[in-house]
Amino acid sequence: MTSVVSSAPSGTTPSFKPALKPPPGVFSNPEHPATLKEPSTIAVCICCVLTTLSVANLSYLLLATLTTLFFSARCYCRYWIRRTFIFEDGMFAETERICFIVNAVLVAVTMHRHGGMHAWDITIVQFREASFWFNVIAVQYGIAVCLTKITVLMLYRRVFSTNRRSVFDMSVVSLIIIISLFYGITTFFKIFECNPRAKIFDASIPGHCYDIGKILKTSGAFNAISDYVILFLPIHAVYNLQMKKKKKLLVVLVFTFGLCAPAFATVGLVVRLQRSSNKDTSWGQPSIILWGLAELTSGNLCICFPEMGPLLRSGTRHQRHIIGWLYTLSIMGDLV
Repeated sequence: MTSVVSSAPSGTTPSFKPALKPPPGVFSNPEHPATLKEPSTIAVCICCVLTTLSVANLSYLLLATLTTLFFSARCYCRYWIRRTFIFEDGMFAETERICFIVNAVLVAVTMHRHGGMHAWDITIVQFREASFWFNVIAVQYGIAVCLTKITVLMLYRRVFSTNRRSVFDMSVVSLIIIISLFYGITTFFKIFECNPRAKIFDASIPGHCYDIGKILKTSGAFNAISDYVILFLPIHAVYNLQMKKKKKLLVVLVFTFGLCAPAFATVGLVVRLQRSSNKDTSWGQPSIILWGLAELTSGNLCICFPEMGPLLRSGTRHQRHIIGWLYTLSIMGDLV
């Protein structure tokens, strides 16, 4: 993300005390601060997952619209066409609510509370306010990404696991346990990062804090590694299916749509490594949050796609070919 350097203000309030001393050559500009609220760069990936580098409000509006459409289509296929309900659906509905409704509200509040501004352009009180909401989002993100990964793994198990004692099934169950434990522990440390907890937002309070930078880096690395493992996990299972090679390839493509997730997680890890030790957290945290949401979105879309095969069955074969690669969704209808 390209930083907008604050220029020397024409009339800075004499009583203004920035939360952080600006670097050499940069001046505080509380009247017209650089901000990430306005759109700057939006990249739309092949998988239709919106990933942004420095836009907040617009990205969340488009992201929420995209995921809501796919979520609605999934619910329609599951409840009205298949007329079935399983635990996985309940978990996914909860993930949808946590990931997008709560996230949209939290990010809107955070950006309104001086998030996305340089620390030297806001007061200490404003910086503490932004830090509080960043911590809330960090805690909520850990829960959301954990539920998303578990839901994907549950989908794998339902579709590909014919033998509950197979290596594949045991691998899926083991991953679910590992992911649950990891995000449970890291979420605990994010909640109780400091003793007393108020020290998370106010460094002037006496107390002790864990090195949250190391926790963020470890979490970022685990995100990327687990996403790659989840991505390649079903390939062997698909190879053993009794179907033509072309159909096997199409099935793999549907599930490897989630390739966006490890890609975003990898970029998110790089961003964490670059920004987690930077004291200008009010400016650096939004980029980490947005890359994390791009990862969550791709994971949720990966869950939706295999369920939407029945939507294509009502059309003609010619119409399905017009849709192109989405034709494979009708194949997935035989599996899910």
